[in-house]
Amino acid sequence: GMRNALNYALLRDVGRLASRRPVLLKCGIGTTLDEFLCAADHILCGGNSNVILCLRGTIGISRESRASLNVADIPALRQRTHLPIVVDPSHVAGTRELVPAIAASAVVAGADGLLVEVHHDPDGALCDGRQCLTPEHFRAMMHRLRLLAGVMGRSFAASTGLARHDEMHPFADLCLEAPPSRPLRAKRDAAQEIARPEIGAA
Repeated sequence: GMRNALNYALLRDVGRLASRRPVLLKCGIGTTLDEFLCAADHILCGGNSNVILCLRGTIGISRESRASLNVADIPALRQRTHLPIVVDPSHVAGTRELVPAIAASAVVAGADGLLVEVHHDPDGALCDGRQCLTPEHFRAMMHRLRLLAGVMGRSFAASTGLARHDEMHPFADLCLEAPPSRPLRAKRDAAQEIARPEIGAA
């Protein structure tokens, strides 16, 4: 979690004990990019190369959102690391109405994936219901993001083919999956990785 972004002892243990599992490292709300990359290095040095960087906003001046996403951090990180970068627009926004716009800005800035919270009954959710999209809103957002990605010369990764276990997994065909160029095996319901164009792909 975000609170452990600078817990170096824990991060080293994660790298050592979970060397074959993908690790999603969330950037702390007041963490600098240097500190964020240093935290990732502790996991890598522990022996785990399957690290995914997750941006979820920093302290902002607006009361309309929970945090502020500095989209410049995405290309800045891209210049400094080979690790995949995902954005969590749900926690940045704090309210579901802002999620699609923040997700779109992340796509344009070059994020490799999105971490989006979806709930069939957001108002009845036990936690963070205000920032959850309904399945219908999620589908509509993904349709628009596909069009936007096409304009940018990008595309979404192919379906993982993950089996649907129950009605709580309506987006099993939209799971996070790394393209062949990245040695990752991460999957998450209601999320999908955005693949970079073949030209200039890292």
